[in-house]
Amino acid sequence: GRINGFVNRLEKASSTKEKNEIIINFYVPNTKEDIFDFFILAVSNLENSDYDTDDAWQSKLDQTYHKARIAFGMTPEFDYIEKQYQKTMAKVSKRGLLYFFTKLFKE
Repeated sequence: GRINGFVNRLEKASSTKEKNEIIINFYVPNTKEDIFDFFILAVSNLENSDYDTDDAWQSKLDQTYHKARIAFGMTPEFDYIEKQYQKTMAKVSKRGLLYFFTKLFKE
């Protein structure tokens, strides 16, 4: 579906700038299944990414999280999404701080 096409375009991107544009311009899907799949994709990209695409993925993760809250309501599926979201955001902000301090002390 749409998510596979998105992943293919992302894999073919030749620069970080192009990757960021593809991520930012992707319209978060509306069906529960696609929201869930895209959410997992965003989480795994944030957990295993280079810093260069963090902001773009974080912005998409936020959008997907809010869309999931509306689509799923208070369900066990949303509980899972909520936990993954909190865990991922904590990891990303911690990593961002480490990255910031590493750069700061190298200068």
